[in-house]
Amino acid sequence: MSIENYQNVPPGVPTYATIQVGPSVLPAKRYCDITGYEAKYKEPTTGLLYSSADYYRTVKNMPPTVKEQYLKLRGANIKL
Repeated sequence: MSIENYQNVPPGVPTYATIQVGPSVLPAKRYCDITGYEAKYKEPTTGLLYSSADYYRTVKNMPPTVKEQYLKLRGANIKL
């Protein structure tokens, strides 16, 4: 349907341009700060999200300045 035809649609009929929905009932997804995959785990001291035990070892071995940079990229302003 072209934009010109939207005016011919009767009121009350939902279209891509007029549909309104409420907020999602599903919980927000969390993504791994290292890989971008869906995160199942959270490092307890810093709050960095990670997707597997392999990445937990990576997070544990990171210097604090690198951890702060990852948190800053996510928008979590936590000082370590």
